[in-house]
Amino acid sequence: MSQIKKNIGYQTVYQVLAVVIPLVTSPYLSRILGADGLGIFSYTHSVVNYFALFAALGVSKYGMRVIAQSGTREEISRNFCGLFTIQLLTSVIACIVFGVFIGFVPDKYRVVYAIESFYVISELVNINWLYFGLEKFKVTVTRNIIIKILTTVAIFVFVQNGSDLWKYIFIMAFGQFLSNLVLWLRVKKYVDFTKVGIEEIKKHIKPNLVLFIPVIAASVYHAMDKTMLGFFSGEEESGYYYNADKLLSVPFTVVVGCCNVIMAQVSVLVREKKEEEYKSLQGKTFKIGMLFSCAIAFGIAAVSDSFCPLFFGKGFYPTILLVKFFALIIIVKTISTITCSACLIPQHRDRIYIISVLCGAAVNFIVNLLLIKVFNLGALGATIGTLISEIIVMILQSVLFAYSHPTAKYHIRQVLASFVFIPAGTIMFILVQLLQHYLRMIPVFKLLILIPVGGIIYVLLVAVYTFVSRDKELIGFFGAALHKKRKKQ
Repeated sequence: MSQIKKNIGYQTVYQVLAVVIPLVTSPYLSRILGADGLGIFSYTHSVVNYFALFAALGVSKYGMRVIAQSGTREEISRNFCGLFTIQLLTSVIACIVFGVFIGFVPDKYRVVYAIESFYVISELVNINWLYFGLEKFKVTVTRNIIIKILTTVAIFVFVQNGSDLWKYIFIMAFGQFLSNLVLWLRVKKYVDFTKVGIEEIKKHIKPNLVLFIPVIAASVYHAMDKTMLGFFSGEEESGYYYNADKLLSVPFTVVVGCCNVIMAQVSVLVREKKEEEYKSLQGKTFKIGMLFSCAIAFGIAAVSDSFCPLFFGKGFYPTILLVKFFALIIIVKTISTITCSACLIPQHRDRIYIISVLCGAAVNFIVNLLLIKVFNLGALGATIGTLISEIIVMILQSVLFAYSHPTAKYHIRQVLASFVFIPAGTIMFILVQLLQHYLRMIPVFKLLILIPVGGIIYVLLVAVYTFVSRDKELIGFFGAALHKKRKKQ
C-alpha cells in the first residue's frame, strides 16, 4: 500500500503541474491566438489524433496489463519486445498513410498538419505503458515535469502574435515527441532486448486489437466533437469548445493519473488472487476519486461566470455555459474511468469495455449530428452530446460489470456509495452562485472570495457527512492525511 501512495504522490505532483501550467498559458494563448487560432489547432489536432490512435493500437492499456502481470525479467522482456514490434509496425503504417493524407488537405491546413506529424511519430517511440506496468511512475513524472516546463517557457518566448500559431503547434507536438523519446534512455535498466518469434508476437495481436476497439471508440468520440464542430460550425465554435474542454479536462488528469497507478496495482492483486484486498482498493478508489472530482467540477462551474471572461478574455463568454455542462461530464467520466481501470481491464472484462464505448460513440455521433448540424447549437450541442454519451458509457459499464459474475454485484454498491459527494458539491455550487450574484466588485477580487468560500463549504459538508455516517474509508483517508501533516510539523 505504501508503494501505491508513493506512485499516487508522484502522479499528483505531475498533475498539479499539469493544472498550473495551463492556468498560466491559457489566458495568454486565448488573447494571442484568439478563438479562431485555437479552433484551427483543436480541429486539426482532432483529425491527427485518429492517425495517432492507429499508430498506438491498443498497446497503452493492454501493454500495461501484460507488463504488470509478468512475473520475471525474462517474461517482461519477451512481452515488451513482442508488443513493441506490433507498435512499430502499426506506427510506420500510420506515418505513411498520414503523409499521403497531408497531400490532399486544403492549403491553409497543410503546414499545420505537417507540423502535427510529430504527434503520430511520437507514438512510434511511446513506451509509457512499460513504466506504468512496472509501477515506475517516478521516471515518467520526472520526464514530464522537465518537458512541461521547457514547452511552457518556449510558448512565452516564441509565440508573440496570431501569426505564430505554427510555432505553438510545433512546440506542443515536438514536446510530446521528445517526452516519449527520452524514456528510451532508461529502458535497458528494466528489460533486455531479445529476439522474439512470430508466435510470440501473434499471441498479443488479438487481445491488443480487442482493447483497441474501445480505445479508438472512446478517443474518436472525444475527438469527434472537435472534428464535427470544425466541419459544421467553424473554427470559432471549436475554439470555445477547446477552452471549456481544457479547463475541466486538465484537472481531471489527476483522476486519470491515479487510475493508472491503481490499474497497475489491481492487475497485480488479480494475478495473486487477493480478492478482498482487490475489492477494498476498488471501494476506496471510487470514494476518493469522486471526493476530488466533485470538488473540482462543481468548484470550477460555480465560479465560471467570473472566471471565464477574466481567464480567457471577453471574447470567450460562450465558454461559461459550456463549462457548467463539462462539470457534469467530469463527474460522470470519473465513475467510468475508475470502472474501466480498476475493474474491467484488470479482470479481463474487455467485452464489456468494448460494448459500452461503442454504444457511447454511436450515441455521441447521432446526438452531435442533430444538435450541431440540424439545430445549429455549435459548441453547446457538442458538449450536450458528450454528456449524454458519457452517461450511457457509465451506466453500461457499471451494470454489465456488476452482473457479469455473481461475485461482482458489490460494484453497484461501491458506485452508489461514491455518489455521496454530489449533494455536497451541488449545495456548494448553489451557495457560491448566489454569493457571486450579490458581490459587486471586479472579477479578481470576486474570485479571491468565492474560491476559498466554496472550498470551505465543500470541506465542511464532507466533514459533517463523514462524522455522521462514520464512514471508515473516509475516516481512514482523512486520518492518514492529518497524521502525515502532524509528522511534517
